[in-house]
Amino acid sequence: TATIRSQMMMVLNTEPVASIDYVSIADAETLEELTTIDRPALVSLAVRVGSVRLIDNVVVKSLD
Repeated sequence: TATIRSQMMMVLNTEPVASIDYVSIADAETLEELTTIDRPALVSLAVRVGSVRLIDNVVVKSLD
């Protein structure tokens, strides 16, 4: 998850008006942060673009 989170932040940081609040990869049921995607995971983020705060999420399956 560290690699995925890092790549997401790298892409977001290419936008000069974007400010990352958080990028999270957590267990889809418990919302506990994961170190490995070995079960359904909720990938979520919040980013400020100018004065607008964008929040999005998606559930992903195991990458095994």
